[in-house]
Amino acid sequence: FVETRYQGEQRYGLRRIVSQASEAVTFVPVNPAGGWSRYAVWVTDVATNVPVVGAKCYVYHVPCGSQARPLDVRLLSSKPGTTDQDGLAMVKAEPERDPGQSWHCGVTYGVVESAGRITIVDGLDEFESPEALPTATIITDRSVYKPGETVYLKLYVRVQIGTELLPPPAGDVFKLQVQWSGSSDAVELTATLDSEFGSFNADLTVPADVKYGDHTVRLLQRDPNRQCGAATITVADPRPPTVRLSLAPANGEQVIARTGTVDIEVRTTTYAGTAVAGQALAVQFHVEDLQGRAEELTGTLDIVTTGDDGTGVASFALPVDMAPLVTNGQRVQFSAVWVGPTREVVSAEASLLISDTAWEIRLTTSQRQPLPGYEFLTSVTVEDMGSGDEQVGLEAQISLYATGTTGAVPSVTGAISVGDQVGATCMDARTGGNFGCPLALPAVGKFVLVACVLDPSGGPLCSALELGKTEAEWA
Repeated sequence: FVETRYQGEQRYGLRRIVSQASEAVTFVPVNPAGGWSRYAVWVTDVATNVPVVGAKCYVYHVPCGSQARPLDVRLLSSKPGTTDQDGLAMVKAEPERDPGQSWHCGVTYGVVESAGRITIVDGLDEFESPEALPTATIITDRSVYKPGETVYLKLYVRVQIGTELLPPPAGDVFKLQVQWSGSSDAVELTATLDSEFGSFNADLTVPADVKYGDHTVRLLQRDPNRQCGAATITVADPRPPTVRLSLAPANGEQVIARTGTVDIEVRTTTYAGTAVAGQALAVQFHVEDLQGRAEELTGTLDIVTTGDDGTGVASFALPVDMAPLVTNGQRVQFSAVWVGPTREVVSAEASLLISDTAWEIRLTTSQRQPLPGYEFLTSVTVEDMGSGDEQVGLEAQISLYATGTTGAVPSVTGAISVGDQVGATCMDARTGGNFGCPLALPAVGKFVLVACVLDPSGGPLCSALELGKTEAEWA
């Protein structure tokens, strides 16, 4: 009757729903273990929203293409399914797949016949129901291997079937694959899983010419895009360390100015403390941004060769082209790697804070938001950024300005823009966390409180706070 219906309509593209009934039909491919062989069909009367009982359900397949003919319609179900009290029928089908044609678009999946009426569901693309990807656990007998050694592996595979994790169905194909660096082709083993436990034992030989490093072994199901699990195999020639390497500023500096110079010292000794002379090391450096991420500001110092006392010194200054790109508060990181006398690899790191001054200044007020016309006290704290020691007995110049851009106060972090000075300048020698120097906001509005001291180099070291609110903010 499908052929007769389509011949009467003269429709050979098979691209729409043709219906003489009021049934709504829903098809869902069911993917049992072993293949695509069943479809669940729900039939509902759209007028009453009541399941249709006793409807006969068939499954058909039609080649895609605008010139498909009614004669191309193929009955794939061995017998029709009949809907139950819930309007549900299960239809068995064996989809035919012709490599010369595409079966993934514009195909017809079903015909429902009820009380002499016909519903043809047309244009349903073939699609894959979600198939759970098996999960594999790969266990190796060791974590590190030498070239030529054998890697023994144990694999356990489980697949989600319903609400349970079960071993994969018998006959499912798995492959174990590893790509050794230096080899052109990947090594593959067919994994025949134990049907009861879903397990598999394997052994791999590490090639003699393999490069040191990490290599990944993967378990694949049927094709390379279905990776079920992976494990890392580390190839190395580990040796216990017999030497120590240290790296630090030669004079204990913690801070370097953007235009400054610091000597970086390396020291090579045995575990017993004996100096190891004549060792050549390359010291690398890179500048991190304020969030701790490495920037493209990298380089290498001169090769350092240790003397008879096991020490060597390299002088460091930011390259001329890098200095304008960094700001105070960033850090420069140093690292060195040394291959010791017995081929052990040891490393060391150090860092310096980039700042044009070794001090840090903090300004606080006795009130978080002072009220206009009411006095508040100020406190200035100065600390050495290298040692953390507080600097006491310094004179701090504290001034109150209106906001604006008519003036500027110099600072190591850049000039602080201010307007006219509106508060008396106060010279306060009681730094060190003590509050003093009373000031008051003259009116409603925005103001800038600035505190400055002279750092060891004689330059100004300032900190600023914004105080006050506008009339709109007070409302």
